[in-house]
Amino acid sequence: MKSYLSRPILTILAGLILVIWPETVREFIFYALGGIILLTGVLSILANRENREHPEPHPLLRSTNGITNIVFGLILMLFPSFFTGIVMFLFGAILLLFGIGSLINYFKSRKITKTPWGFAIIPALTTACGIGLFFFPNDSGNALFILFGIILLIYGISELIGINVFRRYKKMTDTSTENNIEDVPFQEL
Repeated sequence: MKSYLSRPILTILAGLILVIWPETVREFIFYALGGIILLTGVLSILANRENREHPEPHPLLRSTNGITNIVFGLILMLFPSFFTGIVMFLFGAILLLFGIGSLINYFKSRKITKTPWGFAIIPALTTACGIGLFFFPNDSGNALFILFGIILLIYGISELIGINVFRRYKKMTDTSTENNIEDVPFQEL
């Protein structure tokens, strides 16, 4: 596969995965995050045990951090949907605040200057997404992943189309012109 095709194809694959299996992807993210935190805790405890010859000033603190990481990592891995709900709830609250703030700024700017109504679309959509995530964190989380997957699909497909158009244009210009860009004389301003 050509290297310039790898990015759009991987983007399309990621988009398909998000659209087809949004809940699985959400849980996998928390499994992976829990596994990473658990691993750092284990490594911290192992490093603390190996450094007995050169003790640290606060070895108890390092052991406590390691144990805390192990416990938190295990909790993340055992209860991913609980944490998904919390994260979606917080993300919804942030979107809601940003959306409302943007709408307030939009209406303030309308008092100063004539601002088209089209500028209120994005803040209104942000507010609506925030409301959905805030009040329905588990249900809207899947919708958010599906929407993100659709955006990735559109981006990947448009990039493939762009590559195809560029290749056709390049092929046409290479065969239709005899002169290269280096052959064009430099003109002074």
